[in-house]
Amino acid sequence: MSSLLGALALLACGASSALVELPLAGPAAKPLSELSSLAWHGDQLYLAPENAREGLFVLEHDAIAAAVDGKSDAPLTPAPVPFVNPEVLRAVPHFDGIEAIVFDGDRLWLAVESRNGCDMAAYLLSATLDASANRITLDTAPPRQLDLCAQACNLSVESLILWQGGLLLLAEANGKNLCAAPTAQRIGLNGESLAALPLPNIEYRVTDASSADAEGRFWVVNYLWPPERDLLKPADEGADAATPVEQLLELRIEGDVIRRTNTPPIDLRAGRPAHTEPHNWEGVVRFDDRGFLVVTDAFPRTVFAFVPMQPERQ
Repeated sequence: MSSLLGALALLACGASSALVELPLAGPAAKPLSELSSLAWHGDQLYLAPENAREGLFVLEHDAIAAAVDGKSDAPLTPAPVPFVNPEVLRAVPHFDGIEAIVFDGDRLWLAVESRNGCDMAAYLLSATLDASANRITLDTAPPRQLDLCAQACNLSVESLILWQGGLLLLAEANGKNLCAAPTAQRIGLNGESLAALPLPNIEYRVTDASSADAEGRFWVVNYLWPPERDLLKPADEGADAATPVEQLLELRIEGDVIRRTNTPPIDLRAGRPAHTEPHNWEGVVRFDDRGFLVVTDAFPRTVFAFVPMQPERQ
């Protein structure tokens, strides 16, 4: 039985999720890249390395589909897409990495993290993609500092969502004991400030978000590495302190507020032995109407995978 057929069989038996790893090759596959976000531009999937100061990577939709469908077992090799002017990133104070990307046509926005010891900040930069020339030009306007509800070591802004002529930005830390009243910051595509949207408390890290559909539904990656409980201070005292959390949660924009939906979480650990190392999932995108593509950073290694949609959401 192929890995994809096996995954679908597990779903039919009621498993929460059974992801299918899609092997990567080339520089993007190296742990040093620390892949941190995924975003579609037409039929091209862009992968953002957290440590990138030189550019992004790109994969073609059809190559990914062939791997998902079992028509090709060759490793996927993302091609580099360089920044014309990488010095713009180097000028960000205490630049610590690219954490999120999103496209609107050929416009691109990047959320970048700044870290001075454990003093954290996040900034928004914009750029223009020239797909025919395979290059990205970063705008030279000063980066815009973003809102953080909580100040905690190594936590910043890791999710960008395009919505109704603007950007929604979700901070990484939204748990009740760190952030009593979290919101999604909103910024217009021309840089204007828009009214923030109240956000439900989400324990653990929120490390990326998918696009929003026409009904305002989107999914976020929700991750807990057990040794970080003291840092994140989750309000779930009854949980097993040694158990990692790796899941996708569905949220919905409803007018001027964001809510959790009743859709069950998708467990990204389903089908893996309980003793396996936690996977630090840092990127998620929708994959047609079939499910999601997810990617880890360097822990435990670079893993790129397809996650079938749960039957009740198909």
